[in-house]
Parts: sequence; C-alpha cells; structure tokens
Amino acid sequence: TKNLQSSTPPNIYQYIPDSYDVTRQGNVFVVDVNQDWTSGSVVYKGSLIVNKGEWDEGVQDFVFEQELLDFPVAAGMTRPSNVKVAFAADGQTGYISALSDNETLPIISNSLSVYPVIMKTTDGGNSWSEPMGIQLAGPNGLAGIVNELLTDDQIGELFEPPLPARTEIPYTTAFDHDVAVDANGNLHIAVVVGVTGSNDYSIITGEYLFAAYDIYTTDGGTTWHAVKLGSIRQFRGTWPGDYTEDNRIQITVSPDRGTIFVSWLDSDLEDAADNTRPNIFTRGLRPNPWGTADLTCDNGSPIATNVTLFSPGMWNASFASIAQKSFFADGKYTIPMTYQPLAPDVDPGLAVQYKYITNFFFTDASFCVTGQNETPDIPALEVGQNFPNPVVDGTTNIRVGLVKGSDISISVYTLTGQKVMGKTTGYRPQGQHSISLETESLKTGVYFYTVEASGNKITKRMIVK
Repeated sequence: TKNLQSSTPPNIYQYIPDSYDVTRQGNVFVVDVNQDWTSGSVVYKGSLIVNKGEWDEGVQDFVFEQELLDFPVAAGMTRPSNVKVAFAADGQTGYISALSDNETLPIISNSLSVYPVIMKTTDGGNSWSEPMGIQLAGPNGLAGIVNELLTDDQIGELFEPPLPARTEIPYTTAFDHDVAVDANGNLHIAVVVGVTGSNDYSIITGEYLFAAYDIYTTDGGTTWHAVKLGSIRQFRGTWPGDYTEDNRIQITVSPDRGTIFVSWLDSDLEDAADNTRPNIFTRGLRPNPWGTADLTCDNGSPIATNVTLFSPGMWNASFASIAQKSFFADGKYTIPMTYQPLAPDVDPGLAVQYKYITNFFFTDASFCVTGQNETPDIPALEVGQNFPNPVVDGTTNIRVGLVKGSDISISVYTLTGQKVMGKTTGYRPQGQHSISLETESLKTGVYFYTVEASGNKITKRMIVK
C-alpha cells in the first residue's frame, strides 16, 4: 500500500519524515519537522507534523489524520535538528523527542547548546504534553554526563587555568539521535554528547572528548539519568558529493523491552582523519529503578563491543542501519544489522551493495557491570593478536582494550631481546583502540611486541614476511 501526505502551503510542508513507529496495536505514527524549503533556504514553521494512521477493515488500508503540534525553538536554533517518535507496548504511552533549544533551560556558558526536548502522550496520541527540555549540564545536570563524560586530564586539555568546576562546563548533544520505550513505559534516548563549542549549537569533537549515551527516565519523565556507553574517536565523515555521516547512533530493544542496545559508528583506526572508516560499536544495558544500569562487556572488559572487528565490515561499515528490535532465541539477543561498504573516495550517490550482519548477539552472560560497581577481577589491559599476522605489506594493527584511560606504548623486540621499534600513542580513554604499526623497517623474521598501559604489560609474538 502507498499513502501520500502532501504539503499544503502555506501551513504544512511535508518532506521525507524523520521518524515513524508502528504500535503493537497496528497504529502508525509518522513525525517530521514542519519546514519550508521552497525558497532554497529553510524556514521553520514553528511546529511538528504528526501523521497518525489507523487500519480500516472496510477499505483494507491505513487511513491517516494529520495534525500540527506547536514546537517553539530559540531564534538562533533555526529549527529542531532531529525528531523521533516511539510508543510503549500498550500503544497508549508514547514520546516525541527532538534535539533542539526551546529556551526553557539555564544557559551554562556564553554559547548556546542543543538538548533533548520531549513531548509525551498517555492516550494513544490523541493529546500531547507541552515540550519539556532535559538539562544536561550545570548543578542540576545529569550526573552521568557532568561527572563521567570527561576525565580530569581532559578538562585540563580543554580549558585554560583556572579550570572550571564540572558544573560550569556546558554540554550539548550532537545532531541525530534515536529513541525507544522500555517495558515500564519509560523513554530511552540514544544520543552523542560532547562539550559545547565556542559557537552557538556547536560541539567539540576532539578525539575521545565526546561519547555515546543513553539518557533515560525511570518514572515516566519526571527525572532523568544518563549512562555513558563509550567514548568516540571520530565524529563526521564526508564522501564525494558532500555526503556526510555522523556517528549514526541507533537504539534496539529486546522483544520483552527489558533490554536496550545502543549502536554507533566510529573510525577508531589510528590514521583515520574523519569518520569515513567506521566500525559498528554496540553496548547493551538494563536500567535499574534507582537510576543506574547493568551494562554489557566485551571479552570481560566493561566497554562497548566492536561488532565488525576482524570481519569484512572492519573500518568499512558506512551508513549502517540497525534493527529496532532484536530477536531472542536459545538465550541469544541477536541484532540484525546492515551497512554499505564505502571507501572514503566512493560517491554514495552511485549504486552500492548492502552487506548484512545476521549473527551478532549478546547473552545474559554478556552483562558484567552491575548498576553500582564493576564486577571484580576485570583485567586492566587487554591486547589482541596483531592483524594481519604474518605482516606482509608493512602495516599491522594491534587491538588494545583499556578498563581506564591511559597512555599506550608499544615496543618491538627481536628474539634475542634487542629493541628495534617503539611507539607511544599518548592518552587514550577507556575502551577498545586499534593501534597501527609500520613494520617496513623490520627484516623478515619473528618478533615480540610488548604493549604497556595503566602500569601493565602484555607481550605477544609477531611474524614479518
């Protein structure tokens, strides 16, 4: 079936919508920003367009009703950046979320910030609440952002003395997000958060100075919490034709809505200059009533899982799309994914071949972080086997996992213990990192490489051909 909702100037300008959701009861909600592009420049009309479709047995088709919801924004905001909609299993409780600035929250710095602004319905979309902003920064900001986004060293890197207090640092979301409603009817917002830049509505995207978050409520929207899921290295990628892609953060729920999975794209390759060489990273969480969450780990480390590591999609998982719901069978939460393998110099406007990931899953055993404290005996440093091994083209990569941020150094030795190469990366935050090693100066043979971080050392063998 095809249903077309057209623009009706001068009041409604309908383009390709930002978001849709289909309730368990079969109703369809499609939401978009009401914006006029007929002049070649955007003119925001001050509202959101909501299309509600209900199945009509008589005509065997969906019948849509269209309405406008007032949604004011600050003058400098121009329009909401991104809008999403999601409903609970009962089909009555639903939320609309937009990344915007509606001038309802305190300004923490001289520059204005973007934050989630939500509207809620409890009657199946017949009526909606007034827009409500979620404060990220300041004394009343979210503790998971104010206290956990930046380390003390990163604050020293970003600001000149005297350093600001954590409650004086402004935070902003990036420009896309995703939403879902859990089993208790509470909203989850998957979004990238960073420090507000010197210009209004800008974000500082220095390496690992921003992160993927789940911002969620446990009481229907009265109070909000934030859980940091992973720091991010690269923000935006640009392909020929001025096609751009940011971290493309997306959210997935389990069939019972008790488990949330958040995925995003990041080019963690050391020599990547932007986000055109992405991997897919995913982390699962289960919210607790007291405002924390149980989190998945990767090989025992409390970090996000690199889904495409050592797969055909490694550093090549561009424009990934993640399923809204996972499967659950035989104790496995399987999350379908697809991506477009695009090299940085390939025009996305040309025909592409999609690749599918059908076998990525978590289990209950994947959750190794409780809502209050990390599980004990987690290794502070993990080092993978260099890849490729043997090294045949002069370059190899070493995967390093950090439980906490640290400098990383790599030393290469001959079989007799002579050091022939050394490399220091500088500070890297908690998480997985791929460190490239140039071996062109090494003769054919067997070597050992030692990775040192967080006061720990791990040595592995490498073959050079």
